[in-house]
Amino acid sequence: MAEPHPPAGSAASPRIVLGLAGGRGEWTARLSRWAMSATSDVEFLRCLSATEVRAVLGAGRPVTVLLLDSAVVDRDLIAEAHRFGVPTVLVHSTGPPLDWADLGCVATLHEPVGPTEVMELIEAIEAQPPSPAPLMRARSVDLDGPLDPAVLIAVTGTGGCGVTTVAMLIAEAFARRPADRPTHGHDTVLVDATDTDGVALYHDLDPASGGIRELIEMHRRDRVDPAEVRALTQRVGNRPYGVIVGDPLGSAVSTSSTTAAAVLDGLGRTFATVVVDAGTLSPASPSGSSSIGALAVSCAQAVVVVGRSGLHGVHRLVECADHVTLLRGPGARFTTVCAAAPRSPAERRAVVAELEIDRRSVVFIPTINRLERVHRDVARLPGSIAESIARPVRSLVET
Repeated sequence: MAEPHPPAGSAASPRIVLGLAGGRGEWTARLSRWAMSATSDVEFLRCLSATEVRAVLGAGRPVTVLLLDSAVVDRDLIAEAHRFGVPTVLVHSTGPPLDWADLGCVATLHEPVGPTEVMELIEAIEAQPPSPAPLMRARSVDLDGPLDPAVLIAVTGTGGCGVTTVAMLIAEAFARRPADRPTHGHDTVLVDATDTDGVALYHDLDPASGGIRELIEMHRRDRVDPAEVRALTQRVGNRPYGVIVGDPLGSAVSTSSTTAAAVLDGLGRTFATVVVDAGTLSPASPSGSSSIGALAVSCAQAVVVVGRSGLHGVHRLVECADHVTLLRGPGARFTTVCAAAPRSPAERRAVVAELEIDRRSVVFIPTINRLERVHRDVARLPGSIAESIARPVRSLVET
């Protein structure tokens, strides 16, 4: 675990300033020459890569500030410096202005950057106590004014029980509901936050066509305009919702929680309803199983846990419910969907008893006839089943 650095700057040791810039970052060379002069009490470490910055941070030296060029800005690196207690300042050298506060920086400097600007910056930082404020802040859809937050629904469950299909059914039901928010209409998106290509497969889309991986990279650098987020959304046949395909290489699983929060924030500023296919939470480490998926489960207005009946199915379902509770906290409410449910009322009551949850929070859905054909042909999903799942989900959202 990262330990905050001790206070920097004293009579015995120079202030340490880290600098990371792109190939044309002239300010790092300028500051290096100044730091080597006899009049400076600043040790300027000119880094060539983010890896080198992380190595210095991890070495435990008392770093005063990290100066990060706008050409190489990285939300994850800023978050890592923050965990070490090192503030980051954005040096704007090229390109359009970036929202430095949203990225987690404490200030911004504009080229040309020289000794005077750096010393004034250091004095201002040393005069301020460390801020525990979170790096992410809520943003509005139009980037200018406030708006009601989007509905975020996370779907998780045990492997092979139909998590993706249930996520599709929920997206279908919410997309077809009457528009009650004029700004958004019934705008719904289904996001694949797993390390598989299930959503792409069931919508006859190429997983390499652009989706979650590109969305992550966009949010790693800056707050993203909703039009750019929407450009990554694909529409398929008669499905009323948009799709953001997953990445089989696992980018949604391996990204940091900081960037994952930025991605969910960007989706929420763009769509009325965001349905996240979170896949299967890892028994060993649920919070790390899928950064975007696990974060969605922890903060969504509604969570749906999918499983099957039977001895093994209920056992796995209980495990999954425990992982959801671990992420959301004791007393967390969620909807449980039992797929391929038994027809016998007695058997259904037995499932509810084993789960030890309120019967009203359990939805039993039968085996969907010709489901494989529905997926293969991207045919319309059964509306009655979609609505039976969406009904308790809406009640969670509205409470």
